[in-house]
Order: sequence, then structure tokens, then C-alpha cells
Amino acid sequence: MAQTLSGTALQFKPAEHFFCFLTKPAPVLHAVSRPTWFSIQNLMQFFTAQVFFVFINPAVFILLLMIHKFSTVITLALLTVSLLANWYFYHQLNQTRNDLARLQTDKQTVAGDYDLLKLDLDLAIANLKALKHPQNRTILLNMLPGFTAGKATVFWNSSTGAVYIDATQLPAPPPDKQYQLWTETGGKYESLGVFNRQPDKEILYRLINTKKPDAFALSIELPQGSPTAPTQLCARGNVAF
Repeated sequence: MAQTLSGTALQFKPAEHFFCFLTKPAPVLHAVSRPTWFSIQNLMQFFTAQVFFVFINPAVFILLLMIHKFSTVITLALLTVSLLANWYFYHQLNQTRNDLARLQTDKQTVAGDYDLLKLDLDLAIANLKALKHPQNRTILLNMLPGFTAGKATVFWNSSTGAVYIDATQLPAPPPDKQYQLWTETGGKYESLGVFNRQPDKEILYRLINTKKPDAFALSIELPQGSPTAPTQLCARGNVAF
């Protein structure tokens, strides 16, 4: 922009100060050939440029320097926060996966326990129905002298021949032995099977069917049982007709 004062041109370009203040010094107002009169507007522009160069120019430089310095710190801080957040969420994801795997295992365990309980319940219901049959007969087997006190109850169905034995009050056999149930008819023994009486386990056992025996007998045998006759008779009970 050029201002004409009494025929003489005073050249003043403020853009040089505002856009090139970092590389160029403040301009000096050139004297006019006729210094008898100055424009107030020129004076204001001159002093504005001087103030900008003296005060604002260094401040902007310092501000830019501080921004550059602290930008690195801020970037490092944001990077650290990002890494910590990623680690936290990764840890939470792994924890959630472990919890889901544990829940799946617990679910399978509960399902297995449910199946076992249902099987036991179905067996107990079937046994109760069998024991309530009107043709059932109850035979008490008392332990013979020389054995631990106890007794067993045989449920024999005279119509179907089904045989159950309640071993609730029987003592547990030696660790290497099991009980074997027999029928005695005309002095001859016939095996109805072996069962392993264990505390807190199944106490009602289903054995082989039989027809009209004279008596039931109980012996203590090896796990495979005796094939022909009892080797260690421990309890006996007659069938009353």
C-alpha cells in the first residue's frame, strides 16, 4: 500500500512484518523530502509493526518452541496410556475366556452328575416298585456264630422269581472278598451271584431269579465267587411256605 504525502510517496508494506517477521528486522520509516507533515495512519501502522516485532515475534517463537517440546512429552504420555489400556483389555479378555472355559467345564460336570443322579433315581424307583409287588416274600438272613453281628433281607417274588437283597445291615466284607448269595434246595446250593457291599454305596442288589428254594444262604468269597458251593457260609434263612 502506498501513501502520497504532498507529492512525495511514502512506501510502507505491513505484510512484510506480519508474514516475514521471523527472518526480517522491523522496517524503518523513511524520511520524506518534506517532513513537515505526517499521516496519523502511517504513524499507527509504524508503531504497530514495531510492537509486533519487539514483543509478539519472540513470544510466538517461544510458544512454538514450547509446543514442539511438550508435543513429544504428550505423545509419549498418550502412547503409554494406550499401551496400558491395551494390556488391561487384553488381560480382561483372557480372564473372560478362562471364566467361560471354567463355566463350560462346570456345565459338563453338572450334566454328568445329573445323568448319574437320574440313573440312581430311576433305579431306586424301579426297585421300590419291585419291592411293593404283592407276590413278594421277605426272608431274613441272620449272621451265623463267629461272624460280625448283622443281617440281610431277601425279597423273593414267588410269581416272577425275582430276587433282591437288602444289605443295609450287613458288615462290609474284608477288602479282598465279596458276598455271594445262594439258594439251598434239597441240600444242594445254587449261586445267585456276588455283590460288593460297600459303606455309603448301593445297598439294594438285584440278583438272579430262582424258583421255590428251601432257604437262602450268604457266604464270603473271593471277588469271582465260588462256582459250586459256599466256602465260608456266614448267614442263612429258611423260606416259609
